[in-house]
Amino acid sequence: MRLIDTHTHLNDQNFSLPIEQTIKNAQANGVEKIIVPGVDLESSHRAITLAEKYEQIYAAIGIHPHDVLMTDHDLDQAIIDIRKLAQGSDRVVAIGEVGIDYHHHDSAGTGAVQREAFVRQLLLAIELDLPAIVHGRKAYDEVVGVIKDFPGSRGVVHSFEADYEVAKKILDAGWLISLTALITYDGYNWLREVVAKLPLDRLMVETDSPYLPPKIVKTNDSHLGSRGRTNEPANVKLVAEQLATIKKISVEEVAETTTQTAQAFFKL
Repeated sequence: MRLIDTHTHLNDQNFSLPIEQTIKNAQANGVEKIIVPGVDLESSHRAITLAEKYEQIYAAIGIHPHDVLMTDHDLDQAIIDIRKLAQGSDRVVAIGEVGIDYHHHDSAGTGAVQREAFVRQLLLAIELDLPAIVHGRKAYDEVVGVIKDFPGSRGVVHSFEADYEVAKKILDAGWLISLTALITYDGYNWLREVVAKLPLDRLMVETDSPYLPPKIVKTNDSHLGSRGRTNEPANVKLVAEQLATIKKISVEEVAETTTQTAQAFFKL
């Protein structure tokens, strides 16, 4: 079984596990490749450093909506710097994590700034012929609107958490959806019902580690954790298993299909 964790923050200061052991844990659970996104310039540099050191890791670079709103943020310079980073390393496979967030930020007060940063980085992704990795928490309608404004773009909405109508708009725009361990959580039966309707070949799996650890799932692998523990790429196996349960198919089929999709999407 081959898997790809398409979104994990191994470059995050909250990720405390040793990288070498993390990679071994991932490999022991069939995870062959790992995509590490940046959220600012510093973490984007770290993503590239990891990708150039470990063959299993690839980098995405970008400015997260949280960081766009920092008082000292210079968007013009950030775009210049991101372009240079992308052009300076063949280990960069996407622009991200970018997007809009109305869960932590007020739409009236920050929406215009967030949208401009998202659009500018999406245009950069088009210029560089790279896909975008997009965050859209509580802002899916606006994210979909931007995607529709730029039909030449390609990307994935990561850690998807919205209804079927939103999912359909994303897929109709030619974009992909990535799923996290949210689909294992109690209280998310509604999301599992949405996922059941989505075509498997338009989905990818991710951990978003060290965040969103899976709930307790029966497993023979003692290091595969549950909610309350640090999440890691090995746990993408649990996301794939839950997706298989939702789809009523084998985990091998889920792994093969999502891996092929990720390989084509990121041009791995």
